[in-house]
Amino acid sequence: MVKLQYKWAHAGDSKRITELLYKDGPTSKAISFSGLRLGENEGVEIATALSTSTVCRALDYCNNNFGPRGAIAMSEASLSCPIYTMCLHTNGIGDEGMIAFAEALKSDTCYLRELYLASNNITSVGAIALADALKVNTRLFAVYLSGNDVGETGGLAFEEALKQNSTMTTLRLGHNSGVSPETQLRIQALLQENTRNQKEFFNEVLSSATSVISHPWHQAKLMVIGQGRAGKTSTIRSLSGKLFNPDVVASTVGVETSTVKALSLWENTKRENDAYLKEISVRILSSEVHSPGFRQKREMEKKKKKNTTKESTYSPVAKMLVSKHDTTKVDNMLMEAQDDEGAMMIDIWDYGGQDVFHTLHHLLLTEYGLYLLIFNASDMLSKSDEAVKY
Repeated sequence: MVKLQYKWAHAGDSKRITELLYKDGPTSKAISFSGLRLGENEGVEIATALSTSTVCRALDYCNNNFGPRGAIAMSEASLSCPIYTMCLHTNGIGDEGMIAFAEALKSDTCYLRELYLASNNITSVGAIALADALKVNTRLFAVYLSGNDVGETGGLAFEEALKQNSTMTTLRLGHNSGVSPETQLRIQALLQENTRNQKEFFNEVLSSATSVISHPWHQAKLMVIGQGRAGKTSTIRSLSGKLFNPDVVASTVGVETSTVKALSLWENTKRENDAYLKEISVRILSSEVHSPGFRQKREMEKKKKKNTTKESTYSPVAKMLVSKHDTTKVDNMLMEAQDDEGAMMIDIWDYGGQDVFHTLHHLLLTEYGLYLLIFNASDMLSKSDEAVKY
């Protein structure tokens, strides 16, 4: 994630924003426009530029004056740009802007998971619209609404919505929200129940030696082969979202491995030794937490456990993983699983193409996997015998 601090130059500058987004190649970015005193027109221009971006993940707009019109444009941009975190503290978006975001949150193409909306003149009207969206949204985890007068009516709407929502774990209303302490306590109890259910279910799946729940593995092996200097490593860099640079690409010695996450854009990633088990466990959690009646299922399972004394069949390795796993990270892992729904983790094996390495290759090539053959077409003419033989 690349963090950028953008200084506004002048109106009509949306082209510069687009250039900035792709300056360092297609890597995920967090951009801050905080405290630049931007108005509605600038907000619309920024949203226009972001609507065609696929790399922006976090935006900080706090302490500007985007108003309702800017908020509406931002909500529309969130439907086409996979933004995860948006901060709009103190922007005067009002109920009109809140309603626009609520409508966006009902869409499957909205990836927002954290929304910061403190001090925005939002009343019970906007709160009710957001609560209605929470009944169907399965990606949003946290909303910050302190400094808004959502009122008791808005608080009760949130309480009813959270009885149907299994993913929300944070909702900050503040002390001056007009929501009674009793209602706030009931809201917090529902949020804590969501957090507890998610972590308990994750640990159960992670530690279970024989889980009855099945889920696609979403793993693959890509073996890149070809003659030396044919461009195998450069092709892998391109697939991983890196810019072509002949000065940093040396010939591969033996075999080199890397892992990418295959979405619309492939992203390089690193894994711990136990990452596969954690990933499949959190994917199972992600699929279950969105299913109807998740909270009721958890209550039934807890009652069954109380009525049985059956000894755990967890394997020693699984017990070790659960004991060392920090359950406070489950929230972030679940967010990533939702955002990466349908993603494929691909282990790429880059085989050196020089003749001296060919004997080694036979020890590492496997029957199951995807093979990518890279060759220089001009060699078919200048070195036809050698190229065809390979």
